[in-house]
Amino acid sequence: SRDLEEKARMRERKLAEDELHLRSGQQRFEEFLESHDKRAMRAVKQAEDETQAKQDKVKKIRRLANQIAQLESQNSKDDEKLQEYLTYKAFLDKLGSKEHQECILRLREERKRKNEGQRGSQVRLQKRRAIGEENMQNLLTVSVMGRELSLEELAGYEDEPMPFTDPEELLDKFTTLEEDNLKLIHRIQALDETLDNYRQTLEHIESEKRS
Repeated sequence: SRDLEEKARMRERKLAEDELHLRSGQQRFEEFLESHDKRAMRAVKQAEDETQAKQDKVKKIRRLANQIAQLESQNSKDDEKLQEYLTYKAFLDKLGSKEHQECILRLREERKRKNEGQRGSQVRLQKRRAIGEENMQNLLTVSVMGRELSLEELAGYEDEPMPFTDPEELLDKFTTLEEDNLKLIHRIQALDETLDNYRQTLEHIESEKRS
């Protein structure tokens, strides 16, 4: 009976040890599954974050591209407006007095000499033809009445005096020009009449010679 009791106790201890190992293995397996789930969740979260980051970058690139297109369009409109304003200014300068025109020429010559002296140390603006093409180092220019003006020349236009400070002066100038044009038209009409008279006289003389 003692042998049976000893065998029973040994069997119970063996069953207890097996149960302990089983519980330990089950706990490790559950910890493994929990760790795996956490890693999987982190991987999914990282993938979602990366996808969202890519989408945000694409949206930002599109937004910046739209802004660039809008700025280029606005710059083009501003260039046209600037060209129009400078064309008007050039026209008004021509209507100005001789003293005003001489002053403008003197200021521009001074700016030209100053710019030529500083040009060696200035950084030139670059215009890129397209992706893959070589850069061109050219100053941006605006065409005004057939003449290309650089940014250096345009920068000094703000300092130039206006030919007319009072609108009445400009109206008086246009009135004077209109009167001069009328006088010129009358002179041309008078010359036409004189030529017609000469022509009729010559035709009359030729007619008398033939008769």
